Amino acid sequence: ASGFVSVPITSSRWDGLASGEALVRILSEAKGNDAQKPVYGLVVEEEFERLLRRMRSSEGYQSTLDTYLRQAFDARMIQHITATKSLRVQPPYGVSILGNVTRETLRSNVTPDMARSGFANRFLWCPIEERAIDVAGSSPWRFTDEISRALIDARAAWTGGQSIELDSDALRALHARLHRA
Repeated sequence: ASGFVSVPITSSRWDGLASGEALVRILSEAKGNDAQKPVYGLVVEEEFERLLRRMRSSEGYQSTLDTYLRQAFDARMIQHITATKSLRVQPPYGVSILGNVTRETLRSNVTPDMARSGFANRFLWCPIEERAIDVAGSSPWRFTDEISRALIDARAAWTGGQSIELDSDALRALHARLHRA
């Protein structure tokens, strides 16, 4: 269909990132020997606080995880070079992060340095209120109309107004990965 952008998906899920070097390694391994192969992955951090603490655990906020995540968000070439090994990842690739964190934990773990570095502004922060609900009989929560419009506007600005359509194989692969226990 005209007006749609086809997004190739190599559906991968990378949980529990421990370092920026690990991010470079998993992207490099996913691309293999094909530098032009598009690789897209999802990092699920059910306890996002763990990732935030890992990033600020380095003295003076020198975490490589922060640096590499910012570069990956901007889809720039990332590399990790040591005396014995060199890994380089060229676009196209994409890394998305889905995390859960309370407002209080976020406030205590996102330092001013993290905000100034640009790390914090690369996320879409969606406030969710805890509710006492019967999970078995509940319906999914919904964004307010105001947040929904803001999300639609942000997506339109990012895509230049174009929609993103996934083919049936990509949808099946994504569905299988997201519903894997």
